[in-house]
Amino acid sequence: MSFMEKMERQWTERKLGLEPVTASASARLTVNVDRVWEFLMAPELAHLTELAVVSAFHVPGTPVGEVGEQQCYIQDTGEDRRSVTLLEFIELERPFRMVVRFPTSPTKYVTTYELHAEGTEVTLSCKVSVLV
Repeated sequence: MSFMEKMERQWTERKLGLEPVTASASARLTVNVDRVWEFLMAPELAHLTELAVVSAFHVPGTPVGEVGEQQCYIQDTGEDRRSVTLLEFIELERPFRMVVRFPTSPTKYVTTYELHAEGTEVTLSCKVSVLV
């Protein structure tokens, strides 16, 4: 994308009242980097970090463990309601970096995970970028 195309896109988004917001967090874990990677790639384990997840799975027909893989998460939002989130891996550099987009989000929503192995520890960094 050229500079002018990028500026035009940003101007259009700004006219819509959307502004980019970025949030970052990191944690040091005493575990093997490959184990952290496998955990992040396993939708069936999502309920361990998000109690509202009632079902999570790889979307059939999409690659597994490769760019283009899609995962679906169904969450209980209370009052007998459910929400569905679809995510797609758009960059994978095993076991150090993954970039995920959320095509079901009403605006651009991207999360980047980076893993840095340091001896017997791993630093997991997460950056969320969204237009609000």
